[in-house]
Amino acid sequence: MGSGAEAETVPGEIDKGTRDTIAAMLRIGCDLRMAAWVAGRSPAEVKAVIEEDETFLRDVQKGNSFFDYKHLLHLDEAAKDKKNWRVSMWLLERLRPERYEKQRPRTIKESQLMPLLRSMADALVDGVADEAAREALFDRVMATAEALDPNGVLGKDDGY
Repeated sequence: MGSGAEAETVPGEIDKGTRDTIAAMLRIGCDLRMAAWVAGRSPAEVKAVIEEDETFLRDVQKGNSFFDYKHLLHLDEAAKDKKNWRVSMWLLERLRPERYEKQRPRTIKESQLMPLLRSMADALVDGVADEAAREALFDRVMATAEALDPNGVLGKDDGY
């Protein structure tokens, strides 16, 4: 045992100094994996503690948010000068790609995917005369669509 001044760490626990180190690294832009390794812990250990400790979760969220906020302020300041309009466009394309990103030819946006799959399912089943087979085909197509979108977010425009 040490002199008592050292923080003893039990496996699965992370002392305050290590937590502060992880939060500080997140504030400068490190991802959680890098912060964990530099702090001498595995990413899995850190994630487990985050899931159990709401205070640490908030510290991690604040660290990540601060980094974003700091750089968004810089971009916002640069964009105030109209000659820097490209800064605004760049930021919008990255933060709201669904709305502002240039769409490449022959591609569809996420918001278009589910309506397209539903339309395709309808078109496929229209050609099947047997009702049971038609329902089975429709269910299979929709199951595939849902597997692509387990959280039910595609095809919805949240308006934000």
